Amino acid sequence: MFTGALMSFRRDALAGLRHDARYRAASVGEDIDLCWSLGARGGRLAIATTPASSTTSAAAAKRPEEAVLTSWGFLYDKHVPKTRATQLASAGSSWA
Repeated sequence: MFTGALMSFRRDALAGLRHDARYRAASVGEDIDLCWSLGARGGRLAIATTPASSTTSAAAAKRPEEAVLTSWGFLYDKHVPKTRATQLASAGSSWA
């Protein structure tokens, strides 16, 4: 899972990908959604171990934990295959 801070992509890797309008969380997880969408298309992601710069940001939310849970629910619904195993693994969670 990559975070959005200082990501860069080739233009052709992003061709046809758009922000999913169903995603309404507090700016938490859309970068993961993008990475998982690229991976599903066969894209390869890499981490630069010696970045030129770095940054830290936090989602502006009154209840950050709620934003995180909402975004994980969205990512689960969109990207995780709905098999018996994944349903059992997420049993008892509020977003399954």
